[in-house]
Amino acid sequence: MKWLSLLLLFVLGLTACKTEQESRPAALIPQQKMVSIMADIHMAEGIISAKEYSKDSSLLLFAELENQMLAKHGVSKKEFKESYNWYVSHVNEYKALYTIVVDTLNVRTSEGKVQ
Repeated sequence: MKWLSLLLLFVLGLTACKTEQESRPAALIPQQKMVSIMADIHMAEGIISAKEYSKDSSLLLFAELENQMLAKHGVSKKEFKESYNWYVSHVNEYKALYTIVVDTLNVRTSEGKVQ
């Protein structure tokens, strides 16, 4: 019984191990494009939060702006969510991505570029 348990754990461990390449979504958005999308979305969030809309109106407006931003970049909501989830689950890539997003937002705000 003990050997069966160990064998089961070993098999589960093997099936759980995936290489980074295997776990990447087929349509993973490249880092630079993801930076641009996320910076645009954060700018939209900032614009909405600066206004005094009701929570429901803010959520509806954000959903519409998010759809516009994704369309602008030629990305579907599904591709964005899958890519975002991949970056979030790969901490080093996510940190690097977000560092560039913050730098991009700082440059945009210092130049007065609200898109």
